[in-house]
Amino acid sequence: MKKLFYVSALVAALAVNRMNGAESAGVIEKTFQEGLIAEESQRDLPAAIRAYENVVSLVDAQRSVSATAIYRLGECYRKLNRSGEAVAQYQRLLRDFPGEAVLARLSRENLQSLGVTEAPSAPATTDPLAKPAATQSPGFSSSPTGKLTDEIARLEAQLRIFEGRGFDEAKVLALQQAFADAELAELSRKINEMDLLRTEKSAVHGPDDSNVKSANAALEILQMRIMQRCETVLRAQRIRIDTLKAALPGTVVFFGEISGSVEIPPGTTLTLSSALAQLKPNKTANLKRIRVLRSAAPGGTNQVLTINLPEALRAGGETSDLPLHAGDRVEVPALVF
Repeated sequence: MKKLFYVSALVAALAVNRMNGAESAGVIEKTFQEGLIAEESQRDLPAAIRAYENVVSLVDAQRSVSATAIYRLGECYRKLNRSGEAVAQYQRLLRDFPGEAVLARLSRENLQSLGVTEAPSAPATTDPLAKPAATQSPGFSSSPTGKLTDEIARLEAQLRIFEGRGFDEAKVLALQQAFADAELAELSRKINEMDLLRTEKSAVHGPDDSNVKSANAALEILQMRIMQRCETVLRAQRIRIDTLKAALPGTVVFFGEISGSVEIPPGTTLTLSSALAQLKPNKTANLKRIRVLRSAAPGGTNQVLTINLPEALRAGGETSDLPLHAGDRVEVPALVF
């Protein structure tokens, strides 16, 4: 009875307090994007920390829902006397959700009642939801670096769809579908409601009615906000790509007023000026206050190198051009006028 009460209470609480899956995924993505922008574009690290902590909390909440669903799945199999499949679900919960203390205890009790005392370290083959180990989409790598490259290529392909063009209604919808963003969805909803209100008022009172003019003004503001949000979403994805590229072997990532990544070909030296030439600095980039963030080898100390590149090149020529290391992150600030 205690077991039933606990699980019923937990399910009821989850139903009341949790967002549905689509809303939660949108909030997680939006919060993560805000964290990336705060960290990389605005250099507001406290705000980035708050955003990332919120993402972790939201993901933890989703894990509680998933763990409860797996436990209930095991219970259903047990009640149908499908013991092997029930065991697989209880073992899966113990393996994947060890932090869910109460559900883990209940699962262990059920396993003991079914004559099973230990959960396997590898996924049970009787789990109907488990994916076959050999399943791999053609053309995609199973290595960590290969998977990272595949994810970067996927994101870059999505971004190319939206580069260099304005945002009409279809493009905004496509952007929302590609990178689920709760704020973008809410702005689109408000625009649709305001447009409907304007149409209704105009049909009754004519286009010169004060309510129609107010609706027109509100629509202009909403359109401006949705364009700004679209740019924010795309900028967050570019930062995300650069962050992923930073984990690739032999890559230097630039952020700030100049963003992008440059690969260091094996056996060659990449200097700061040659990397900047590849990324084509704009006129607002401050090349006198460049910071190179360099991770140390295990046991060493991370370095932050501040470079006045024009002065260095003027004083020592090419010999003063800083050689970059794989994994360097280079911040180029904006000029202050």
